[in-house]
Amino acid sequence: MTLRDIIKNVQRELPGVEVDGIAGTQTMLAVLDYIRTHEGGGLTPIPDDQHVSTDGAPTALHARTLATIGTLDPKARENFIRFSQLAETTAATFGCDYIAISGGRSWEEQAMLKRKSDAGGPHAAAPGYSWHNFRLAADYGVFLNGGSIYLDGGSAEQQRLAERVHAACSVHARDCGIVWGGTFKGKSFDSPHYQYDLGRLTPTAADRAKFQREGSLL
Repeated sequence: MTLRDIIKNVQRELPGVEVDGIAGTQTMLAVLDYIRTHEGGGLTPIPDDQHVSTDGAPTALHARTLATIGTLDPKARENFIRFSQLAETTAATFGCDYIAISGGRSWEEQAMLKRKSDAGGPHAAAPGYSWHNFRLAADYGVFLNGGSIYLDGGSAEQQRLAERVHAACSVHARDCGIVWGGTFKGKSFDSPHYQYDLGRLTPTAADRAKFQREGSLL
């Protein structure tokens, strides 16, 4: 039996899903809905008032994820919504939630993070050198219990699980036009980080000038 045959067998058990053997967004959302609505799934159901639609399709995403994506450049949001749908479904197979927790940042907010970094805190780029400042990046966290237990900041065991979830979810990034920070080298390694793919890892002087002039790079 091929992988495509296995996917077709799964699709036959999911309502409203085309049986084509392709594990696309429609199939992944149906799987996520199944996990959330059946006992033993290990996930807290999302309240009905947090289910919104994008172009007529339910996102099945957490309100915090949607709010974070709302801080991004409008032309990048569709990429991050699709990634979030796929990543959330993948995280659900671990019994976890994958929630976007930080999106667009002002240069003043970036300067504050840089000061904390210089004082020994987590690595942060200088203002104008982070894609967050251009509203083209988002950080994701791994959670339990509907977002109440943050594994990235938990015990060593919880952090190990979080890293496994980040790595598993990251496989969807490239197909969504997004770059994963877990591929960065040295101090720049950042597994919760994802950025819109502009073909370069860091902003240039030309990017900063264009953004200040036009308010967007897209």
